[in-house]
Amino acid sequence: MGVRYRARSLRWRLGWLVLGCVLPLLALLAAEQYLQYSNNVGVVGQETLTLARGMSASVDLALEAHVQMLQALATSQALREGDLDGFRRRADELISEQGAVESILVLRPDGQMVMNTRVPAGAPLPVRSDLMSLRKAVQSGRAQISDLFNGTRSGRELVAVDIPIKDATGKILYILSMNPRLEAFADVIADQNLPRTWVAGIIDRRGLTVARLPNGDKEVGRPVSPGMLSSLDMPEGIVDTTSRDGVPVLAAFAHGPKHGWAVAIGVPRNELTGPFVRQALGTLAVGAFVLMGSLLFAAFAARRIANPILALRDFATGSTDAALGPLDATGIREIDDVASLLHEEAIELQHSAQQIRASEDRVRRIIEAGPTATLVVDAAGRIKLVNAPAEKLFGYSRAELLEQPVEMLVPERQRDYHPNLRRGFLADPQPRPMGAGRDLYGIHKDGSEIPLEIALTPVETNDGLFVVAAIVDISARKEAEEHLLHARRQLEDTIAGLQESELQLRRAQHIAHTGSFIWDLRSHQMRWSDETYEILGIARDYVPTTNNFDHLVHPDDVEAARQAREEAGNGVAPPPMEYRITRPDGGVRVLYREMEVHRDEADRPVSVIGIIHDITEWRRTEDQFRRIFDDNPIGMVLATADDYRFVRVNAAFCRLLGYTAEELIGRHRDEFAVAEDVGYPLIDDPASTTTTWQPRDKRYRTKSGQIVRARVLVMRLGEVASGEQVVLGIADDVSEYRRVEDQLRQAQKMEAIGNLTGGMAHDFNNLLGIIIGNLDIARRRVRDDDELLASTIAEAQEAAWRGADLTRRLLAFARRQPLRPVLLRVNELISDLVRLLHRVLGENIEITLHLAREIWEVEADPAQLEASLTNLATNSRDAMPRGGRLIIRTENRYLDEDYAADHQDVVPGEFVMVEVSDTGAGRSQEVISQAFDPFFTTKEPGKGTGLGLSMVFGFLKQSGGHVSVYSEEGVGTTFRLYLPRASAAKAAAPVVPPQTALTGGGEAILVVEDNAGMRRVVVQQLREMNYRVLECDRAAAALDILQREDVDLLFTDIVMPGDIDGIELAKLVMERWPGVQVVLTSGFPEVRVMGDGEPPPGVRLLSKPYRREELAAACRAALDQTVADTGGRG
Repeated sequence: MGVRYRARSLRWRLGWLVLGCVLPLLALLAAEQYLQYSNNVGVVGQETLTLARGMSASVDLALEAHVQMLQALATSQALREGDLDGFRRRADELISEQGAVESILVLRPDGQMVMNTRVPAGAPLPVRSDLMSLRKAVQSGRAQISDLFNGTRSGRELVAVDIPIKDATGKILYILSMNPRLEAFADVIADQNLPRTWVAGIIDRRGLTVARLPNGDKEVGRPVSPGMLSSLDMPEGIVDTTSRDGVPVLAAFAHGPKHGWAVAIGVPRNELTGPFVRQALGTLAVGAFVLMGSLLFAAFAARRIANPILALRDFATGSTDAALGPLDATGIREIDDVASLLHEEAIELQHSAQQIRASEDRVRRIIEAGPTATLVVDAAGRIKLVNAPAEKLFGYSRAELLEQPVEMLVPERQRDYHPNLRRGFLADPQPRPMGAGRDLYGIHKDGSEIPLEIALTPVETNDGLFVVAAIVDISARKEAEEHLLHARRQLEDTIAGLQESELQLRRAQHIAHTGSFIWDLRSHQMRWSDETYEILGIARDYVPTTNNFDHLVHPDDVEAARQAREEAGNGVAPPPMEYRITRPDGGVRVLYREMEVHRDEADRPVSVIGIIHDITEWRRTEDQFRRIFDDNPIGMVLATADDYRFVRVNAAFCRLLGYTAEELIGRHRDEFAVAEDVGYPLIDDPASTTTTWQPRDKRYRTKSGQIVRARVLVMRLGEVASGEQVVLGIADDVSEYRRVEDQLRQAQKMEAIGNLTGGMAHDFNNLLGIIIGNLDIARRRVRDDDELLASTIAEAQEAAWRGADLTRRLLAFARRQPLRPVLLRVNELISDLVRLLHRVLGENIEITLHLAREIWEVEADPAQLEASLTNLATNSRDAMPRGGRLIIRTENRYLDEDYAADHQDVVPGEFVMVEVSDTGAGRSQEVISQAFDPFFTTKEPGKGTGLGLSMVFGFLKQSGGHVSVYSEEGVGTTFRLYLPRASAAKAAAPVVPPQTALTGGGEAILVVEDNAGMRRVVVQQLREMNYRVLECDRAAAALDILQREDVDLLFTDIVMPGDIDGIELAKLVMERWPGVQVVLTSGFPEVRVMGDGEPPPGVRLLSKPYRREELAAACRAALDQTVADTGGRG
């Protein structure tokens, strides 16, 4: 027995009907309001974020404006020359001109202020409290923006813009700093005209508030709320947080793209949720009222309907005789009509039985004669009747179909579950019209499938239940539907594409700040895009007409704009143009406009379509770039990227090359480059789109023929208005820098070689001292009759002294040879030297003298000067193998600051010049550049040591002078030797009186020498001279001996192991034992090697190697000085 569901009353069902209708509507309305609220919150968040981006870009532009202002101020010549008073006046003028600047400071790299415009000149200045940005500026060499910090003197919150000021060598002299007014940043917020309840602030990189509205005075310098601070690590975002006032806000923030400061805007949450809550409460109240009213009405209606229905039920369930009787009226028309029909049906029911059989016969004949394919199937699924159209549709004859299961006409893929469908229909046999149910297919006798539409009609007869199936072949309709569906989808895609294109166009116009308009020439109506209204600064209800547009055009441009519009109205597209408009808010904008005329099939102009683009900022940037380009003190040039032809040059570049701009524009870069730099690419990959700087060092020939060296920085810029690809070049004249750099490199090389050769000479001198000393001892002990041994020793001594001369040359180059300067007149020395030079040079070389009449005295070693001149004369002889002329000239010269600037090793002053010139073969520049390098020679192997010119160079440098050389191949060579003029106060060096007796008288001499071999030789020689000799190997041992023994003379080496060298030992001895004389000796005869000062006055210096006679003379002279001092005191 099946489950019997509990019947529900009409009142119950009507109540639920009301609830089912009203409650979903209320829920849908509430959901729609919530979605609208969520969407509004998202829109407000995105609009606020867009506003924050724009404001952060404005803050970046404001900071960059301060940087550019400070960079322009940094070019002040007064600042670079250290004229802080003059620079302060310029800074005060700038502050008075720029209201956004609070103060300008000049600081040292350590942060010490040297000038502050807020402090009177001369007042003491402190160290700046915040040094972070200053240190970054020192380290990077570029401008830096500080975060907020507390001023040392003012105690106020400050922001600093720092840029380094460098001298010509790149050394940072000062840090130029500017403190902008924080109120200027608050003005950036105020300019946005935000609602008074909103909160907006500018935040530095540490999360401190730079400016804020409202309550800016209280919040400046304070950190933002913790919720906002934790979100500032992201570039931008929208967060729910609480302001420092304790107000929940929806906050949007964005960081500036360059300097990293952030702008945050907070919208109070109650402004977003308040309208939504009020609207929701109103909706609930209205819904409750409607629901209660509907339920009451449903109850009343149910009562009025239920009673007549109950009466109709009683009538319908009564006996046949009752049904044939009359029915009382119920008052409800529909129920009375049903009752009347039941009454009539009861009457006709009596006739139905007789008519059924007649109907069956008629139906059979109608089916068989009908135009539609029809089958009659019994409850078992067998075919009982087939008409001719069905035979034609399926390809079977009537005999083949009758009594066959209907599944034979069903495709194989549907045949298995078709009986279930059939039984399901028979379980509830209801008529099924065409098109109801699933897609149906039949199968033809040839196996092909046929799309069908079937109408099923159940027919109950005395023989049972039959189903009449009317079948229609819908193959043609299916094909048409597929074509229609395809066309519909294409139309939907086209509409969606147009809608997306329109949306993208609107977005693109907004992003590009480009508006569009359409002017219908037939109706004279205009349509403006949304962005056009934004650009013009007018509301959407502003009527877009040509006259209204003309009212916005700047008076100076209105005639040109009107003329262009009239040309377009006449069917002629005017060329693109630029003009200004004055917006209703008073702002002046520069617009770029293009128009295009559209024509109909008859070539009549029907409409004008145009675009306008706001190029105000672009023009402003272009003007700034033009000023930066034209007024820059460094050469700047725009050139074509493919062949480097000049497109635009500034005045500094013209000064660099000596040409006018008209002479340069259009010409190729290689026309001015030296031969070695012709064709060299300025950009590594010309096809690349990189915009990074690519530095090059280039040499150019100026209009006057002079060669200048420039540091060229090149960057690809892209296309200019003409469509050409261009590069921007910055050419800085580094000729002086490179020259000084080359001089420094040469000086460092010569210094390094000098250190090497000096050290070698020191070691050789120690060795030669031992050899010469021992040979001298051996020579004195040879018997008079042993001439062979005496000759052998003499030759060995001669070779040792030649080695000593070689080390002397090395020391001369290293500027460490011991000089014996005296006051001398070079004219007299040259005149005496010429007699010797005649013999050295030979008869085929003529010597010509041009000596100045009044020549200044110089203080120099005459022997070294003679050796230098002889060396130069010998080189000239070798350069003139067939004879020639040697010219020696003397002059008084003053070398000024300009000459000293070109020659790094020269100090300006008065010099005596000795010029030695020859008419020889001359040398190339490459050879001349190496002339003073030690061991460099152009002579054949074995004919030169390569130390001659090095010795000349070292002698001049050691004497405080200077040497220069000039040579041309095939013409000759000129050397100029400059010796500094002797001061008038100097006198000739004292002459040591000749010694009559160089032997000792038993005096005690303490020898201090760490080289055991050298010490042994000296001790033996002094003992042979009749001295009492004590010896030790270091200073500490010498001090011990002096404590115990009476010593008359200390003979000590300068360079020794231990903490005390020879100079310090001499000082200690002269302090503690004033009666002890000192003689210093060294194979590395610098007067200051390891000690902390010069040798004490009166101390003699004996350079290694030395002869026995020189040792005896030095010791004897020192001891005789002791006697003279004692006699003088007595």
